[in-house]
Amino acid sequence: MIITDLPEKLIAGQKVKLLAPDVSYCRDVYTLISNFSKVHFEFLLWSNSEHSIETCYKNLEIASTNFRNDKDEYRFLIMDIKSNNLVGCISLFIVNPKIPFYEIGYWASSQLMGKGFVTEACILVRNIACHYLKCQRLEIKMASRNVRSAKVALRTGFQLEASLRKHRLDGFGYIDDTCIYSYPI
Repeated sequence: MIITDLPEKLIAGQKVKLLAPDVSYCRDVYTLISNFSKVHFEFLLWSNSEHSIETCYKNLEIASTNFRNDKDEYRFLIMDIKSNNLVGCISLFIVNPKIPFYEIGYWASSQLMGKGFVTEACILVRNIACHYLKCQRLEIKMASRNVRSAKVALRTGFQLEASLRKHRLDGFGYIDDTCIYSYPI
């Protein structure tokens, strides 16, 4: 995907704008991840691994290559329009391009959670999937105890489709259900 090919209304809202992944934001991403709260460690399993500037750089490099080559995921950096600061990341994972079927995943800075940035970013990415990529299936999966994420899914028009009992372990090793929210297309 070439982000400049997307209409402005699909990549910018009132609070946030979406940018393609870029290694120049490596330090910003590292800083946000370094300040993750308990909630992140509980629900984002990858957040429990060790992070460094180098691993963030490599991760953004891979995300940038994937983005340009329509491979695995389209990761977007979520930027606050007013401050032009990084707020978090949101991904559109390519589950099955033949359907086409995508899954949205997101995280936000601990200090900026609950301020509407992720909700607006999710609406933008949902619209990219539906209107630009013409998806036939779009979903968000989360641990059933991840109430904040469930509220984002519901606010952005997704509906609870299924709950898989005792389906996952959280970052602290507790068994939890997986909730699957889908967008009615």
